[in-house]
Amino acid sequence: MSLTAKLASTVRNVIGKSQVFRGQGNSEPVFQSGGVQNKVVYVASWDDSIDGHIPAGGSLGLGVFLPVGFVCTEVTFDVEVVPVGPTNMFLSLVNDGDLSVAAAISGAPWSSTGIKHGANAGASAIEVAYTVQGPLVITAAKEIAIGGTGAASSAGRVVVYVEGFVRPVAQTQGAAL
Repeated sequence: MSLTAKLASTVRNVIGKSQVFRGQGNSEPVFQSGGVQNKVVYVASWDDSIDGHIPAGGSLGLGVFLPVGFVCTEVTFDVEVVPVGPTNMFLSLVNDGDLSVAAAISGAPWSSTGIKHGANAGASAIEVAYTVQGPLVITAAKEIAIGGTGAASSAGRVVVYVEGFVRPVAQTQGAAL
């Protein structure tokens, strides 16, 4: 039996609470101080023909919200259909461009299909640097959004993967779990 299959059927006891490890590839065990935490990947997609146009000079929420205390450690996005319309495009949570900075759709990363990676400083030419250095901590529930400048979109399809973990909740000593 593979490790993934074992974890998929295993229930662990973490700080008095049972926790199930799902082996679906979207949640894997991560060992942090304070106990085992699950790494989580939120997936949002935008298809201009289904979800609508990105407004001129604005952004469009993708219907996926990240919870308070979520620590975003990595962002990856897959340009499946090259966007048409906006001058620049970006991905955001808290501020415009905090998942990927605004970049011209005539160049990398928007002008070609394929997987692109949001990253810290030192990214390669096809990677997009975070505007905030280091992990992004969500202090209020936020929706993953895609945005543009200039004109509204008329075509495009992008899938966004936001990876991270939820910080452990502080417990008062002796408080019921």
